[in-house]
Amino acid sequence: MNTETEISLVPLIDALQEGYRLLGDYVLRTTGNTLPPAVITVAGDDSKKGVRKYGHITVGQAWKAGETSFHEIMLTGEGLARGARATFGTLAHEASHAYNIAQGVKDTDSNGRHNKHFQKTAEGLFFLTIENDGARGWSKTTVSDACASEWSHIIEMIDEALILVREALPVASKTKGRNKNLLKAVCECGDSIRASRKVIDKGVTCDECETRFTTEDGEES
Repeated sequence: MNTETEISLVPLIDALQEGYRLLGDYVLRTTGNTLPPAVITVAGDDSKKGVRKYGHITVGQAWKAGETSFHEIMLTGEGLARGARATFGTLAHEASHAYNIAQGVKDTDSNGRHNKHFQKTAEGLFFLTIENDGARGWSKTTVSDACASEWSHIIEMIDEALILVREALPVASKTKGRNKNLLKAVCECGDSIRASRKVIDKGVTCDECETRFTTEDGEES
């Protein structure tokens, strides 16, 4: 008999969301500009041709809560497995894209190759080390010791959340079905999302039918 055990990613999602907020606070203090609102999600790596993807940001605003629209920043489980320091690197990488999107700076081509505009933002704003990896241009991201020291408060917060998630794994039963890591909510047209309670409680609205997503038991979120 298959049993489905839920492993909550909520502490991790919340830590990543808070990390993005703190990066945004820093950007505002140092540049006078803001990072655009973004919802953090976690998913599997569905990239093809053996090219690993640790994160992605939607160019358009994929989520809507009330009057506010949000980009989506997705981090892959494969990327999270590399640990808190590398995960911060991915978060700051995507935050660099977010900054460029907000400023109207085109930092990738149509094939997703990162250009030197991306390198300039990621290194100058968040102190990442960016190298040209050939396949995806100026995309290879490293968190140096100096960078890790600068952002140690965010890295420690992500590490604590990763530990909480890992501690739940040994007691979880293996299942052929999909783990329901986050709350599932549906809209009137039948589309569904999975997100933390904190995100859903903001009143996430479907762009298609313009109704709010509610949890499966019918409770308003």
